[in-house]
Formats: sequence, C-alpha cells, structure tokens
Amino acid sequence: TLQHQYDKRIQELTLHRDMIGRVYFVDGEECRYCFKLYRPQHSAQAKQAVNIMVYLKEKGYPVAPIIPTHEGANHITVETEEGDAVGVLYRFLAGDDPDISTTLESVGDQVGRLHTMMEGYPHQLIHRDQGFYVERYLSILEQLDYTTKRVDEMKTAGQSLWQAVCACEDGFCHGDLHTGNMRLIDGRYVLFDFDAAANAHPIIDIATLCDGSHFNHFGDDAVQRTLKKLEEFKRGYERHRGIADGDVKGVLAFIALRHYEIIATISEAKGVECLSRAFLDEQYGWIINYAKLFANHH
Repeated sequence: TLQHQYDKRIQELTLHRDMIGRVYFVDGEECRYCFKLYRPQHSAQAKQAVNIMVYLKEKGYPVAPIIPTHEGANHITVETEEGDAVGVLYRFLAGDDPDISTTLESVGDQVGRLHTMMEGYPHQLIHRDQGFYVERYLSILEQLDYTTKRVDEMKTAGQSLWQAVCACEDGFCHGDLHTGNMRLIDGRYVLFDFDAAANAHPIIDIATLCDGSHFNHFGDDAVQRTLKKLEEFKRGYERHRGIADGDVKGVLAFIALRHYEIIATISEAKGVECLSRAFLDEQYGWIINYAKLFANHH
C-alpha cells in the first residue's frame, strides 16, 4: 500500500508501537519515515490531527513533517480486518527528547505560542469534557466489578477536581503534551502526536508538562513539586498568555484527573484485562490521597 500510494522506495517496515494506532518505522532508500495506522474508530481524530498539523505548519510552527502521497493527499485509507483505517506517513524525527528539568521555561514559551496560535484555527475541534476525562475510567471500574464504595469515592473526587478544571478558560489543548511527543531540533521543540487534541482547557497541557508527582507512587510533596515546575514554566508561557490563580488550581486538579484519562485510554486500546486488581488498588489510593492533598491546599 505504501509503495503504491507514495513516491518512495520502501525497503523495510517494522512495528514500533501499538496503542491508539499502530506506529511503524519505515526504512526507505533515502531516509527513515514513521507510518501511523489508526484504528477505524479513531478516524475522526486522525483526520483532525492531520488538519491541525497542516495549519500549524502553514503558520510556521514546528510540527512533524507529513509526507504527502503522489497525489498530494496528507493521509491515505487502508482496508483492514477492522474496517477502513486512516494512515499517515511522517518523516522520522531524529532529535532528542527535551530535558524537562532544564528546559521548562523555553518549553513554556513555545506552548504559549501554540495555544495563542490555535485560537485562530478555522475548523471545529472535537469537544472533550468530564465524560472523556473522568467518566470513562469510572465505567471501566464498574465493568470490572470494582468495589462500589471505592468507585463512588473516585466519582466524588473526580467531579470535585473537574469543577476546578472547568473554572479555567476553554480552548485548544494538545491533550498529550509530554516530552515524549517533542523532539528538540535546532533549538525548537518539534511536536507530533496530536491524536488527543481537543476543545477542552489549555491548562491540561500545562498540567501534563508541570506534573511533579510520580504516577505509581503517591508522595506528600506532589503539589509543591508541581508548583515549583509551574513557576519556571510560567516564565516562558506568560510571554504570550497569562496564567491566573484559578488556572493554578485547575493545573493541580488535573494532575489527578490525568490518571483517570490515561488509564481509560490505555485500557480501551489494550483491553480491560490489562488492569490488575493490584494496579487498581494502587491507583485508588493515589487518587484519593491526592484529592485530600488538593483539598487541604485550597
């Protein structure tokens, strides 16, 4: 399919990762590429990701280069056993992951530019709300017959935390803006993987980058570590956009909600059987302890 659709001589195709989509390394005669084949149910977000990247490239923002087909299309349709799927070919990015411990200010500057630039995006974005960020995980827990009392506790915590996020400005967020989705090339952070992009809240990106907690092990210093990182991030971000006191509260709230969202996304891709009872218990403890820490802080 790739050989037919693209004017590239393909020598080898190697599966790299299988999550929301299957990512392949593609070795051509001239250079290396990445090919992402989305699952059929993710076609809308795949096309949106492509449209966002095309828009940003036109505006001069650094994003992973999309390789067009020989007919000039930015994506292809591939017949799979699950149905028609969207496929996108990118040029392989050989830069380094940013060292977030030393680059938060410069990352903040570029993210501020991204959020400001996306205010002019001419197309409607997929809207994501409490149903996506909170309730998907609760539904999975109920499906697994997890302890009703604990599910109710996490529902109460999730609703309270989401209220703090909802008090923040609506708008574009990349949705998965960690350093693994950036490459430092020639002094700029080249972004890719816009699959989770949405009309939600920009502070979601800020929280993801400034999260000072450990995902699997709760620590009483999680809030303070996050605030310290946020102060450095703000020095760059506020060259373009402000961060209000209410936004700081929303950032801290989303640190816990990210657990709901990540676990739900992984289990939807891998199957709920990937979630052990021990892991669910660990995450229950983490979320409830963090919710208490957040409440005491505010």
